[in-house]
Parts: sequence; structure tokens; C-alpha cells
Amino acid sequence: MRARISRRGRGAAVALVIVFGAVPVTASAGRWASASCTVPTLSSPARAAGDRAARGYIAERGREFAHDLMGYRRGPKLPRPTRKERRRIAEERSARLEFALNPSRLLIRRLLRDHSKAVRNSYDLIGIALTPLEVRTVNFELRFQDATGLVDAYAARCAGRDDGGAYFSYHPGRAQLFVVNVTRHVDRYLDAYQERFRYRLLLRVRRVRFNLRTLNHVEDRVDADLASGWFDRHKLNLVLFGIDEERNAVVIGLHSPSRRAARILRRRYGAAVWMDPSPSGLVGPAYTPAQVKRGLDRR
Repeated sequence: MRARISRRGRGAAVALVIVFGAVPVTASAGRWASASCTVPTLSSPARAAGDRAARGYIAERGREFAHDLMGYRRGPKLPRPTRKERRRIAEERSARLEFALNPSRLLIRRLLRDHSKAVRNSYDLIGIALTPLEVRTVNFELRFQDATGLVDAYAARCAGRDDGGAYFSYHPGRAQLFVVNVTRHVDRYLDAYQERFRYRLLLRVRRVRFNLRTLNHVEDRVDADLASGWFDRHKLNLVLFGIDEERNAVVIGLHSPSRRAARILRRRYGAAVWMDPSPSGLVGPAYTPAQVKRGLDRR
């Protein structure tokens, strides 16, 4: 069984496109127009409230990695961990690394011994023990990731050939960002997106080479080649594939990647394909990179 993957920012199924609203453009030609495509903007009070919330979140994300471990550094000396506890620590730490949370083993050990109601309830968010501060930032990010209604509307009506997809960017100790790809008119789109997104301080726009239509076309070709046996004829054991908006490419994972395989894929699909250089043993829809929605898949 082979998995078809997607690095969509919102943790949705394959082919969900996220693009913020922009200055009106015609969806068919991708040109700037005056009134052929309109999407409402947020009010000034709503954007101001979003700015305040974003500033608070940015500060709290930095505090997650402070030396005091959010108040958990102090406490009684802990005994040598048992084998069972070491396994549990490793599991929690692996999840924290995936979600870009503080991976301190001391923090994890103290949280595992904290049986307060607040920590017990924190498991409901992403399945691991969290500090009260982390609970607040996770909850903010869930709201942040869901604040894209106008984005979807504009993507469907207006983005056209300028649409390069979008993703959430995660880095330890830093705020989550929503990054929108466009193939041109970066400044114009940025101005328009900020009018339609509540948390504009956490919004970035970048120029990319390939629009989403091109990537979808290449992805469909890979799917067709898989069904026709092209990969088997070229002795390429395809494990997973899908669009990665951060790389602005269709990612292909092989069981045994090689330079030969990379050359074959490049000749077949062009520059819009990127082969994962690491051997992939994943089976099924288990590929969940860091850009998908925190709280649903991984951070």
C-alpha cells in the first residue's frame, strides 16, 4: 500500500487549497481587476483585537523555552528513572519535538509526576502532558489555524494562477506563522491578505516558482504513472507522494532513493518534483510533516 500525502497547512485531505484574500483578480487569467472578484474585509476593531492576541501569543511562545521551564525547573530532586519511565519520557519527547514544544527531559519528568487537574486535562489537546502556558499557546494556535474563512473564499474566487498554496511554519521557541505562496505581486497580495486575516502579525507572503495548478498537474501525473506501472518498470519503489507547499514541489518518497532515481524523476516530471533523500518505510497515510495543523496531526 502506498500513501498519497499532502503538506497542507490546515491538516485537511489532499487538494485543499489555502490562500488569503487579495486585491481583486480574475480567477481565470490571474490579472488584477477592479470589481470582478470581491471578498469582504475584516473591520479595523477585529484586526486590532487580533494584533493584541498575536502579540501576547508571541511573547508566551518565547517563555515556553525560558530557563525556568515555565516554573517546572524548581522542585524536589528526582530519582533515577526506571526503564518504563525512560520509555515514557522518550515517547513524550518525540511528540514534543514534532510539535515544536520544549523537549526538556526534566520538564517531561516533572509533568509526568504532576497529577493536578490542569495537567490531566491538558492531555485532551494533543495527547501529551502540557504546562498551563503551553495549553494557552496550543489553544491560540487552534484558533489561529481556523481563522481562514475569508482565505478559502478568496482562494476559490480570486487567486487564479497566482495561487501557490500555503502552509503553517513551526520553529521551537518562535511563534507559528501562516505563509502564503504567490507567483507574483507579493506586496499587493500582502496588503490584501492583511485586511482579511485576523492575526496579520503572523502572516507572511513569499514568491514561489510554481503555482498550485502546476503542482496539482504534476501530482496527477505521478498518480497516473503509479497506476500504469511506470514506477515498477523503472524499478522505483514509490512509498508516498504529495504536494509540499513549503518546498513548492511535489515530494516523492522512495523505499531506496538514489541519484539514478532522482535523475529519472527529474527527466520525467521536471523541476516541480523533489525526491526525499531519506529511505522511506512508511505505509499508508502516515506522512505528517511539520506544516500540518497542530492538534490534528502534528505541529
